[in-house]
Amino acid sequence: MRSREESGADGQMADLTVAYATTLIVVGWLGGYFWLADRKEGRESRAPVQEMDVLVNRGFHPARVVLTGGRPIRLHFTRVRDGESWWDDLEFPYGRVRREIPEGKTITVDLGVLDPGEYAFFGGEGAIRGTLVVEGERDT
Repeated sequence: MRSREESGADGQMADLTVAYATTLIVVGWLGGYFWLADRKEGRESRAPVQEMDVLVNRGFHPARVVLTGGRPIRLHFTRVRDGESWWDDLEFPYGRVRREIPEGKTITVDLGVLDPGEYAFFGGEGAIRGTLVVEGERDT
């Protein structure tokens, strides 16, 4: 027959094992839930990234960027040295990006996979404007 001390140690070990197993199950479930939610919403894609260069010189060139839906989007903004521009900001007002573009430098903006539609972007608090057009059906 076991002494009280021996059975107490076994009971504590069983409690710890149950606690660890429960923690692993909960963490695994949460990770799977959020991973699948990201894929379902189209945020994760194995498709190659679409890249486009945009020159910033008293406006955006091209002012209208047209890309395909269902693929990640990466834009490169290069601001030329003109010595006259008073602004240095870039903004996608739907909440994704607000960045500074130093004169003579290039910044890269990763937007991920976007739904089809038109997305405005601005510089100089709206003084110059551009449009990103995402064509095609959403990747499901």
